[in-house]
Amino acid sequence: MAAKLLSDLASGVTCVPSNYVRPVHDHPSLDQVQPSDHSIPLINLHGFDGSRCRGIINQIGLACQNYGFFQVQNHAIEEAVIDNMLKVAREFFHLPESERLAQVFLRRPVEDHKTVHQFQCQN
Repeated sequence: MAAKLLSDLASGVTCVPSNYVRPVHDHPSLDQVQPSDHSIPLINLHGFDGSRCRGIINQIGLACQNYGFFQVQNHAIEEAVIDNMLKVAREFFHLPESERLAQVFLRRPVEDHKTVHQFQCQN
């Protein structure tokens, strides 16, 4: 039997199944939560090709160092490109596991891959 995607399994679910709900006496208390003013870094790429280039690169570096991820706005990627990327990703994850693994390891195992990006600002 082929493994199913979580998104497929949850598509008709309208509430959390009871076996996943903690008893009320076991719920965390809000007084145990420490408030934080942190939020996911949001980096505006508008002006990346101009005078803001170095500042944007610094923001990305700091976000990666301090949080490990960030959000991007004004990236100028067309909605159709994003929609197509999501469509292809869905198609990939609907493939049988053997086909997905075959595509992942077409070249070399993931352990051998390294990615380096170097940005040069042009002022």
